[in-house]
Amino acid sequence: MTSYSVSENDNENIENILGSIKELVGNKLILLITIILKKDQSNWFISLKIKEEDFFNRKHYSSLVELMNKMQKFEPDSVPESLIEQFGLTLLSTPELNTQINKLVLKYFG
Repeated sequence: MTSYSVSENDNENIENILGSIKELVGNKLILLITIILKKDQSNWFISLKIKEEDFFNRKHYSSLVELMNKMQKFEPDSVPESLIEQFGLTLLSTPELNTQINKLVLKYFG
């Protein structure tokens, strides 16, 4: 009975931790999408803690703004799924975002 209780507590703790991570990542994504909508490049770099605004970082940000502009040309319920998917994949492929998510996960599980 004791081992089951420990396992149940561990599962509950893991679920709580994953819930916290999900909330933090979700909030970060909302922030980044808002920044893209506002076309606020300086806040993009600040939010991702990018110190060197090199060509790759500016190009990545510009491609996200361009994808958002394309999506905004459609009615909200008629945006092509492929365009939404491309935006999501591009956003989630942001190296600095991945680094921040990895650090967050390591903070809880490392």
